[in-house]
Amino acid sequence: MLAISAFLILIALILLWKARQRHKSTGLPVGRIIYADTRAWGPVEEPLYAADLGLTGRPDYLVQQKDQLIPVEVKSSRVAEAPYDAHILQLAA
Repeated sequence: MLAISAFLILIALILLWKARQRHKSTGLPVGRIIYADTRAWGPVEEPLYAADLGLTGRPDYLVQQKDQLIPVEVKSSRVAEAPYDAHILQLAA
C-alpha cells in the first residue's frame, strides 16, 4: 500500500510539473484564467465594459492574480515591419 501511495504522489508531482511547463509556454501571466474570448469556451455574448474608463472590448483573456485582473491580448504570429495602429491603440487603452 505504501508503494502505491508513493507512486501516485510521484505521478501527481510529474503532472503538476508538466502543467506548469505548459502554462509557461503560453506566455500568460501566472493566475487563474477567468475569461477567454478564444471561442474555445463557447461564444461570448457581450463585450466587457468599464464605465469609469468609457471602454468596451473583448480581451482574449482575463487573468486574476489575487485582487488584480490582467487583460491579455494575443496577436497573430505574423511579423510585420511595424505594429498595426489598432494594436497600438489596444495597448494604450
